[in-house]
Amino acid sequence: MKEYCQKCGHEIKDGKCKCADIVPDMVNHPPHYTTGKFEVIDFIEDKELGFHLGNAVKYIVRAEKKDVNAKIQDLEKASWYLERQIVNLKMKRSANNA
Repeated sequence: MKEYCQKCGHEIKDGKCKCADIVPDMVNHPPHYTTGKFEVIDFIEDKELGFHLGNAVKYIVRAEKKDVNAKIQDLEKASWYLERQIVNLKMKRSANNA
């Protein structure tokens, strides 16, 4: 079954519409999330990662597209979300053991 771009109506081939090469869609398909074989949101949803882990993945993936200062900031954000997930899991574990 063919897939068509919601923005321009062109057929999507290899996961991209030719209009994306002309003007990047910064809302629906921002270029810092669409490199490689999979769009980041598709990976996050496919793996059912949830909010904290999904955000960590998002920041890790986009970090490589930035300068060193912004890269550090994105990796710190990813770390923050991972730590928050760990704390939440530990609290659930403690509640279950009580």
